[in-house]
Amino acid sequence: MPFEKQITRLIAWLFIPCFITLCSVLYVAKLNLYLTLLIISLVFLSACVAYQLLHKKLQDQFVQLGNIIEALNQGDFTLRAKSLATDSAHSQLLREINRLADTLSSERFEFKESQLLLAKLLKEIDVAILACDGSGRITLANPAATKLFSLSENKLTSYNLHELGLAHLLSSQSNALVSLSSAQGGRWHLFKDQFRDKGEQQTLFILSDVEVLLSREEQSAWKNLVRVLSHEVNNSLSPIVSISATLKKISSNANLDTELKEDLNDGLTLIGERANRLHGFINAYRSVTQLPEPKLETIKLAQLLDALAALLPYQIDIQNRLTDTSLQADPSQLEQCFINLLKNAHEAAPNRPIQINVYTEAGYHHITIQDQGPGIQNQANLFVPLFTTKQGGTGLGLVLSKQIVQAHGGRLTFENTQPTGCKVTVSLPN
Repeated sequence: MPFEKQITRLIAWLFIPCFITLCSVLYVAKLNLYLTLLIISLVFLSACVAYQLLHKKLQDQFVQLGNIIEALNQGDFTLRAKSLATDSAHSQLLREINRLADTLSSERFEFKESQLLLAKLLKEIDVAILACDGSGRITLANPAATKLFSLSENKLTSYNLHELGLAHLLSSQSNALVSLSSAQGGRWHLFKDQFRDKGEQQTLFILSDVEVLLSREEQSAWKNLVRVLSHEVNNSLSPIVSISATLKKISSNANLDTELKEDLNDGLTLIGERANRLHGFINAYRSVTQLPEPKLETIKLAQLLDALAALLPYQIDIQNRLTDTSLQADPSQLEQCFINLLKNAHEAAPNRPIQINVYTEAGYHHITIQDQGPGIQNQANLFVPLFTTKQGGTGLGLVLSKQIVQAHGGRLTFENTQPTGCKVTVSLPN
C-alpha cells in the first residue's frame, strides 16, 4: 500500500471511535431523528472531504520530492523545493534536498571546468596520448597522436593496436624506450598506466619523442657554450688587434734596422690578420645561437628545388618534383638548409650527379638527397658543432640544417646506402 494511503487510513481509523462516540451522544440526547441524521451526515461528509484533502496534500508533497530527486538523477539541478522557514521535520527535509541540489550543481560545474581544462591540455600538449580497452581497440587519441599517425581522430579510434603495429606497447614496461614502425621514426619514451572509464578497464599510453627532447637539450648546451666562448674570445681579441695596430704604427716610425723593421711589421700584421680571422670565425659560430623563428608562408616545393638546381653549379637530377605539393615554411631558411645539404653532397662526390626525390608518406613530405660519395664514417659526431672532417670547414652546416628542419616540425635523417653514397632525408609535415 502506498505510504500516503497508510497515513490517511491510520487517520481514518482514529476517526471511527470519535464518530461512534458522536452517534452515541446524539442517541442518548434523543434529538429529532432528522436533525440527528443531518448532523451525522455533515460530520461524515466533512471527514470524507478532510480525508481526500489530506491524501492529496501528502501525495503532492511526495510527488514534488520525487520530481526533484528524479531531476537530480537526470542531471538537472535547477529545480528547488519550496520550504517554510520553520523547524518542522518536513521543512528541514526540503532544505536538505535543496542543499543537496546546490552541492551537486556546484560539483557539476567544477567537473565540467576540469573536463574543459583537461581537453585543452590534451589538445595543446605536444605529446602523443592514446588509450585502449581490453581488446586493444583505441578509445582515445589527442591531436598530437593523430598527427603522429597521420589519421583523423575518428579513423584512429576505429583501429586497434595490432592493426597499427603497436601491439608491443601492451607488453612494454612504463618508462621504457620504444620504436613506432607505423609513425615517423625515432625513439619514443613510453609512460603507461591503467584507468577505468564507465566501469571498463582502460590502458593509457603517453609517447614522447626522445630524440627531439635530447636534441633540444643538446642545442641549448652548445648555445650556452658558444655564447661563453664568443664573449671571452672576443674580449681578448679586441685588445690584441688594437695593440698590434698601435705597435705596427710605432715600429714604422721608430729608428730601427730596415730588416728588423720589416720582420716586426710582418709579425704584427700577421697577428692582426689572425685575430681578425678568429674574430670572424667566432662570429660565424654565434649564428648557431641566433637562428630566428621561421616566418611561415605557403611555398611550392618544386619551385624551390628548381630554383636551387638553377642557382648551384652542381649536377642535380630532380627525379620527382610533385609539382602540386605545397607546404607552410620559411623559404629563406629552407633554402639555406638545402644549400648546406647539397653542398655536402657535392663535396662528397664532386664529379658525380646529386639525385633528389620527393614523395609524400604518413603525413609528411619527404625530400631525399642522394650522393655517390664514400658515405658517412662517423655518424656519432654528425650534428656536433665545432666538429668537422673537412679542411677549412666550420662544422656549422648540418647543425643549422637540423635546427631549421626541427623548427619547421620536421626531422633530418642520414643513412649510408649501398654500394656507395649517403642519403639525406628531410621530412616536413604536410
